[in-house]
Amino acid sequence: MQLSPVKEMPQDQRKQVIASHDSDLVADLNFRIRALSNYTEYMHNAQGHKKLQDFWTTIRNQEEKNITSLKALISEEVSKNCF
Repeated sequence: MQLSPVKEMPQDQRKQVIASHDSDLVADLNFRIRALSNYTEYMHNAQGHKKLQDFWTTIRNQEEKNITSLKALISEEVSKNCF
């Protein structure tokens, strides 16, 4: 049995599975969710250093807000059938 060679589809016939801007949102959400656990560890490592603990707590809280905003944006894109 002979296999036929794979032919690459012309650029204009390719269907983009997910738009770049939507892919960026998902990638950034993933990055930020992973960062949360790092900040928790940093807060633990800073025990006995109130200023450092306060800093990492502030950064973690900001990141949680960023994640909430990203989720809302992704939800909007989904409702527009962009995914």
